[in-house]
Amino acid sequence: MQTTFNFLSNGGEVGATMRAKDWRDGALGPTDHWPPLLKSTIRLIITSSHPMFLRWGPHLIQFYNDAYSQTMGTERHPAALGQPGRPW
Repeated sequence: MQTTFNFLSNGGEVGATMRAKDWRDGALGPTDHWPPLLKSTIRLIITSSHPMFLRWGPHLIQFYNDAYSQTMGTERHPAALGQPGRPW
């Protein structure tokens, strides 16, 4: 029997939000098609207690963790998670 590792396991509130989100219609598609580097980076981010933020790919898809979400305010979190960002 093969065990599958869920890179979104744990991760506090943001991890739970990511697990509940339907990613299939987004710019990145379903999570099982995401690149290994993105999966491992997200795993690192959501399990860290240090504020961390990532913009990924040409659409600058936004990922962050619980600690970073505290800096965003309710007007941006959780709506910003998985959404395209703007270049600086």
